[in-house]
Amino acid sequence: EVMLGLINNMPEKSERIDYIKGATIRSSLTSVPGFRNMISQIEKWKELGFEKDPRLEFQSAYQNLTFDDILEFYKKYLKFLQPRYWHQGDL
Repeated sequence: EVMLGLINNMPEKSERIDYIKGATIRSSLTSVPGFRNMISQIEKWKELGFEKDPRLEFQSAYQNLTFDDILEFYKKYLKFLQPRYWHQGDL
């Protein structure tokens, strides 16, 4: 119920934008494809239209991110998603 409340009514804490931007940038820079997956990841990026590592291209977008951008994305793509529940394990 708590998680559903967070999804349906995201807390608007604009004072955390610097933390959000920093965490997003650090996450993108440290999420490196593993040695065995590097070639397939590069092929996926090319299929998506990228000529070089898209993480580098996204850095300027992350730097310029505003809290209004986050709210707009949330309202457009996340707010009205219907959650799906599943049970995994022994019954």
